[in-house]
Amino acid sequence: MGSDSIPEQLVVNFNGVDCFTLLDYVAALSHASSRNDFFTQLRLTRYHQGQVSFTQRKHFFSDWFSLPPVNARDITDKLNTPTVMVIKQLNLKADGVYYLPGVPVTPRTIHYIPTNNINKATLQALQTGDYLGIYSPLTGLDVSHTGIVIKKDNQVWLRNASSLKINNKVVDTPLLSYIKSRPGIVVARPL
Repeated sequence: MGSDSIPEQLVVNFNGVDCFTLLDYVAALSHASSRNDFFTQLRLTRYHQGQVSFTQRKHFFSDWFSLPPVNARDITDKLNTPTVMVIKQLNLKADGVYYLPGVPVTPRTIHYIPTNNINKATLQALQTGDYLGIYSPLTGLDVSHTGIVIKKDNQVWLRNASSLKINNKVVDTPLLSYIKSRPGIVVARPL
């Protein structure tokens, strides 16, 4: 963790996670062959080119499939469900202020599936382990929350670090219930 004025440090804390560190840890653990290798894999997962630096951190969900080493591939527009394409200036708020001072603005094309377009075929195309971002309509952001798709008991779940301030507990929530009041999803499949 760091900022534009505090040097970045590779931090690991399994006692409490937010939605993004949950994905970081799961991706790194899935590629690690040992405890020491986990730290190497986490560095490669969390940072562009594996360089531990605030400016090289993959701060945005779409960084996972845009910046090397890539963690996943964007499959949003490959799920046989109508998508919407938007061009975003990531990190730049509507008022011209940066979300993350010191991190450059990145133009990026984002495809998302509007919630109203999600149907049975969409759910069937999802796989356990897919990374899911909740699309954000806010200027400068690609997603507002992330999680992992889990298919069990003939249902599709979103495993995510609860955004409630209860203790950053990891919970499984029925996906359709979770997204019903949200604008849409972005889906990435792990490599």
